[in-house]
Amino acid sequence: MPPQISFSIPLLILPSYNESMRLKERVLHFDVAELKKAAAATVHKDAADVSNFSKIAEGGFNRVFELTIDGIPVLARLPYPATYPKHLTIASEVATINLVRSYGVPAPKILGYSTTSNNAVGSEYIIMEKVHGRDLGDIWYELSEKERLKVLSQAGKLESILFSIPLPAYGSVYHKSDLGVGSESVDFKGGDLDATQFSIGPDVAQKWWYDGRDDLPFSRGPFTKIDDVFTAGAAKEIAWLKTHDRPRLPHILAHRDLYNYQKVSPADHLASLEKYLQIAPYMFLAMISFRGPPFAIRSQPS
Repeated sequence: MPPQISFSIPLLILPSYNESMRLKERVLHFDVAELKKAAAATVHKDAADVSNFSKIAEGGFNRVFELTIDGIPVLARLPYPATYPKHLTIASEVATINLVRSYGVPAPKILGYSTTSNNAVGSEYIIMEKVHGRDLGDIWYELSEKERLKVLSQAGKLESILFSIPLPAYGSVYHKSDLGVGSESVDFKGGDLDATQFSIGPDVAQKWWYDGRDDLPFSRGPFTKIDDVFTAGAAKEIAWLKTHDRPRLPHILAHRDLYNYQKVSPADHLASLEKYLQIAPYMFLAMISFRGPPFAIRSQPS
């Protein structure tokens, strides 16, 4: 009988990354029947025509469902409770898609949307057409050199279109009808675009809103001057540090070693930001020779 060999495998403990908290942030309550009804209405059908309803993706900010309505596939995207500012985020995503479509960019058509949870569905949502195709990352190595060159050429043409869109300010794109009365905005001017339809309003990037920043009275745009773009971020952090004045570990893990893994006083951070604002005016001189568009469309994960 061969000798018996025994060994033990140490228990592998994976970090949870506050799993319970992360899961709670994604709990989404809504009325499925009403969502089916709302989606069906966007293609002039009834809820009874919905033959399929299934979840297909968990994005960084939205849960995505696919519905088949009388043979027509559509997608419904609902933001998580942790996604904020919900109203502005939904409004800006819809307007941005409609804006780039008006310039010929093949983005999915928006069929319907709601920027408020005060509706029958009980949640904000976007209903859009389903775009058919395969993920480029899945087939890239199956393509010939000629096919890859064609893909890259098409991507370059689309990027050229995006950079040619004349944005009048730094911020996020909105339909004017979705911005509240009195909201600061900058209108589009001239060109083939319907200037009465779109405008630039507050930036919806998370850096302006997370961890209590949504309650602070600093400007989130729109900014029409380059120097304001350079200084607004520092002003934001100064306002936040003065409100939440307590020692904490550096947010960037790589920086913690520099401080011997000790909590850092916000006074150090404030002093650095104040010094930055002192030199900021001299940084703008480098922008004088900038020949590209001052503001351009940029993508943001969903």
